[in-house]
Amino acid sequence: MTRICGVILARPVGRGAIIVALLATFAGTGAAAQDCARRFPDRLICENPELHAADAAMGQAYEALRARSDDPTRERLRTAQRRWLALRARACAGFYDHEDLDRARCLADMTRGRSAALAAGRITGEIVAEQAGTPALVVETEALGDPQRRCAVNIRYPRLDTAGPEAAAFNRAVRRTVEDPLFVQYGGGFAAYRGCPPPTHAFPYYDYNLDFSVTMRTARVIAVRFTLYYDSGNSHPLGVERGVIVDLAQRRALAIGDLITPEGLPVVEAACRRSLEADYDGAGGLSIDRFARIVRTTAAWSIAPGEISIGFPPSAILPGPPLATDCTVAIDTVRPYLAAGSPLR
Repeated sequence: MTRICGVILARPVGRGAIIVALLATFAGTGAAAQDCARRFPDRLICENPELHAADAAMGQAYEALRARSDDPTRERLRTAQRRWLALRARACAGFYDHEDLDRARCLADMTRGRSAALAAGRITGEIVAEQAGTPALVVETEALGDPQRRCAVNIRYPRLDTAGPEAAAFNRAVRRTVEDPLFVQYGGGFAAYRGCPPPTHAFPYYDYNLDFSVTMRTARVIAVRFTLYYDSGNSHPLGVERGVIVDLAQRRALAIGDLITPEGLPVVEAACRRSLEADYDGAGGLSIDRFARIVRTTAAWSIAPGEISIGFPPSAILPGPPLATDCTVAIDTVRPYLAAGSPLR
């Protein structure tokens, strides 16, 4: 017998019949037919109940949009879904060091974004789940790697899908962050070639995956936290984080002075240090000079309702192997020092 993700085809069966079954499954659900035993991403989707449910929900959203569309729109939708499924497979096929865990997360995130787009009547792409009273955010995914060379280069970032100066300001700020020199430094000079470096014995693969989360989203302010997962196979994988906070009304990225007063910075530093000492067993060997400089860099900050997070580059403030060093400061700690008009108020 052959199992196609829950559907059992009894043997013997001809090759043509299998193809017909696969096409029927695709046409009916908007998701690719899955061979649970062999293919990626089918195996993970079949094995993981959460992924399987997300894929099924996407299929339902696809079918609902298809049912309320005219024939030309249905054809456009079918073509767009095929292209998106290929993009998802390519974008999530990397992560060579921690393959299944990170691949599953990638599949889940992209599938949910696609489901949200289909539910909103969008033919192409993905969207960040809509939130009442806030601008629509779409997801841009660039899959630039070459699986045959064990090279994954994936960049995902949000974009305001509207016209006008507010959207232009947000999109510029996000793009500048995506091209941050820190990401380039830890991506082996990624921006110099935007692709795969020549393979060597010392670097058996190349894995550059830049993804994001929206940590705060109001009608006025959108805060985005980017995380780079970079691994070349010859050392510890690296995680590098950068943030950007955009005030749509003012059409610019916010600086620290827009968030808290100068008197509040020492309070943030002290709270951050206490957090690091608690998380890293006293944080012995903390580089005080670099610590202070990084804490006062807007790009290191990401904000969410009720807290500030500060991310540090690998080995920047602590000796030894790269650690996912960051600290979290509760807003209540710095509430007396919030700047006038701060979105943290």
